[in-house]
Amino acid sequence: MNIKNSLVSIIIPFYNVENYLSECLNSVIRQTYSIENIEVILVDDCGKDSSLSIASSYMPFLGSKSKLISHKKNKGLGGARNTGIEESSGEYLMFLDSDDYLDSDTVYELMKALNKDNSDVVIYNMKSFSELDKKYPQNPSFDLFNIFNGNSKKIERYEFPKYPELAHSFSACNKIFKKEIFDFNKRFPENQHHEDALLIMTILSETKSISLVKNIFYRYRQRESINDKSITDTLFETREHFFEHIEIVEGLKKIAIKYPEMEYMLLWVSLRIMGTPIKSLLSTKNSLNLIEEEEFYKRVKNIFKNRNVAETYGIGVKISEWVIFNILLLSESDNLSQAKILYADEEKSNNNREITAYKKKFNKLKNNPKLYFKDFIKNQNKKIKRIIK
Repeated sequence: MNIKNSLVSIIIPFYNVENYLSECLNSVIRQTYSIENIEVILVDDCGKDSSLSIASSYMPFLGSKSKLISHKKNKGLGGARNTGIEESSGEYLMFLDSDDYLDSDTVYELMKALNKDNSDVVIYNMKSFSELDKKYPQNPSFDLFNIFNGNSKKIERYEFPKYPELAHSFSACNKIFKKEIFDFNKRFPENQHHEDALLIMTILSETKSISLVKNIFYRYRQRESINDKSITDTLFETREHFFEHIEIVEGLKKIAIKYPEMEYMLLWVSLRIMGTPIKSLLSTKNSLNLIEEEEFYKRVKNIFKNRNVAETYGIGVKISEWVIFNILLLSESDNLSQAKILYADEEKSNNNREITAYKKKFNKLKNNPKLYFKDFIKNQNKKIKRIIK
């Protein structure tokens, strides 16, 4: 393979990003990899601001192979990415969100790793940055890049279980893929929050090898403005997101059954995805009716029952003890009413001595946090019995 002649397609969906699109496209123009070997595919997802005009003005600078496509109706981030896949001509695919940007050597370094390792997927580092100068914790996937010396490392499929930190890499953005991976109708779901998770974890579970590249970064923007909404932000305001999330984690469980050696990673991703909807279900305010709540509860129990939920705490800092607690609360409780009583009692007691003591105990039991949850639920069940009487 000649690194200089390989065509890389970079798919950039955009929707109401007039404040960020120029920075994103400038980062592509500045790539040290030849722009004539980059096919930029810009997909307009029916935004209402000046993003389309900005994209049009950049077309003369993005190389002769680049394309600008406009949807007739909004399809969400996943649908826009699918349009880019179908329109792409490159041997390799990358996904770049229009409010983020790339380091100038990104494509060159990724292609160098592909040239050396011939892996199916290359994962590179990701760093969050803030518009309001807030400090964000280091992405847990950064731990992956501390396991080797030099700038890159190849990991064969049989080695994946040794690196549970791969669970943190379910984003489509900080990767380059062989396009052939997306054959056989592998596509993103349309209009869905966490549109990356199921597809990317399917790809990682089936791929023969991956490579890691350390010294370049995908620059991920944290958008803090109240009125500044991205493609996926609006989806989370609707009741549909509850069952969209369930469908994703049910799909992840099917992959875990097919590839049991990937269970630990797939379970972590499932917990990461389900934290917010489960908290909403347990609280008094959510958009589900009683029948929908009961269906959601039963499906959650079926997904997580008899799985080592608490043990995932050791994988990364983004799964808090309370996310794990809430999921165990649903999966271990006898019924939804019991789970809600437990949750309400825990919320009321959040600052009292009992909860503080449990949290201290949990910190001491990180190697076996299941003990913490069993103890907590046992004591809370005693309270429920007193309440019922």
